[in-house]
Amino acid sequence: DPQMLAQAFLCAGFALYVRGAPGPARLAMVAALFAVGLLIKHNVLALPLVVSVHVLWRLPNRERLTYAGIGLGLAGLASLVIHLMFGPEFFRQLLASRVYDVTRGFLLVMEILSRLQAPLAVVGLYLIMAGRGRTEGLVAAYLVVGLLIGIGFSGGAGIDINVFFDVMIALAMGTGLAAAWISRQAGMPASAAAVVALVANVGIILFSPQALGRFAVDALGEMEERQRLFREDVAYLRSIPGPAICESHLLCLRAGKPMLMDPFGVLQATLTGRLPSDRFTGMLKRREIAVLQIS
Repeated sequence: DPQMLAQAFLCAGFALYVRGAPGPARLAMVAALFAVGLLIKHNVLALPLVVSVHVLWRLPNRERLTYAGIGLGLAGLASLVIHLMFGPEFFRQLLASRVYDVTRGFLLVMEILSRLQAPLAVVGLYLIMAGRGRTEGLVAAYLVVGLLIGIGFSGGAGIDINVFFDVMIALAMGTGLAAAWISRQAGMPASAAAVVALVANVGIILFSPQALGRFAVDALGEMEERQRLFREDVAYLRSIPGPAICESHLLCLRAGKPMLMDPFGVLQATLTGRLPSDRFTGMLKRREIAVLQIS
């Protein structure tokens, strides 16, 4: 999933926006960075939405026209190129509905919020008590919009913790601002801000050993073993003539098999009634598929 790469471009655009006076040249660069980020991952909307509302609400007409003109122009150009390359079906698939499970969404929201209690409290109190600047206001709006989007999308099929990445990034920004403010108010050395930030995020940091343990296992040889097994699967799949359907698209790609369908997309289309229930099973019954790979 390219989301972290997209977030990097969006955060760069946000940093450029808050760093100095938002003149036309700076806003053109911000719009371009946002456009690139949204082309990489189309649904990371929180930062572009917050900045766009701020630009249209607070800045003079010249800056508004520059930002909107560059942003809409790049969006239109990208849409035209995509349409010419892939046709209208791309946009139909992009906007296709998914199954929504309220219970699953509630459980995911509770899990994430339980991990983020401390930074939410620290950042929330700081923004209420001392967050009076332009940057603080934008970070607060980013946090709120990120929470609303994360909660709203949390019940969708295929959704995971990444739907709250914007919340985590906003909290990282807010924790840094809060830690620096606390350090200044208390007359502590600059290094104390890092300690405050670590304490505020201790709930998330406690999950680090699990992730680091996974990296250690990979480094000790499991990654090489998985790569060897993957190469064997590619060779086996390539040796069988005929079409294949792979849950792992990379496996079919490396084996030289054309992509006939996306299993996840077909499942969602079937469950939501956009495809007949026997579209996929009918292909199997008629033996139109030589190989079916399930992870």
